[in-house]
Amino acid sequence: MDRPPNSEEVAEKTVDALERLTVAYRSFSQQVASARRLSPLQSQLLTVLAAGPPPAAHIDALHRELQVAQPTVSDAVTALISKGLVTRRPDPADRRRQRLSLTPAGLEAADGIAGRRGELVSAVGALPDGAGETVLNSLLLLIAHLHREGVITVARTCLTCRFHETPDGHHHCALLNLRLDAGDLRVNCPEHQPDTTLLADPAPG
Repeated sequence: MDRPPNSEEVAEKTVDALERLTVAYRSFSQQVASARRLSPLQSQLLTVLAAGPPPAAHIDALHRELQVAQPTVSDAVTALISKGLVTRRPDPADRRRQRLSLTPAGLEAADGIAGRRGELVSAVGALPDGAGETVLNSLLLLIAHLHREGVITVARTCLTCRFHETPDGHHHCALLNLRLDAGDLRVNCPEHQPDTTLLADPAPG
């Protein structure tokens, strides 16, 4: 009889699978961006600006969101402005900051990028019944863990939110007073408030 894999073996295989997905997603993103004569970062910025806020449409917020150096994001934004896809104006709420906005051409480009992203959504949607929710829940657990470890700097998921509860073993949002099924969990919630207990230093042993 074959020996069942131990937890370490499963973890190693999971990391291998994530690496394969990362390679595939990087290649896909490069193809989508190149088709519009954009860099992958420029394409990602258009997507984030079209979907947000959050994050706020400022370079300092965007570089934290994407975990990319601020000068690199600034250069990408400058390129998008030169291509007529983004504008930069003083933020009425804080004149010291420049607020970024998509132009009509930028919105059109972001819509086109979102359309290509739909190919990946369809692939995930083709998983067997229940598998998609299992994958989502597992990934959210991993994001919460990596956020706690400082690997992921920005996380606005249900599992990293102070309003998330599991009083009876089921997900519950205290803000909305609503029970959540696995498929209801959010990856980027605009009402998110960080659960500071997740970032607390561990008690000394």
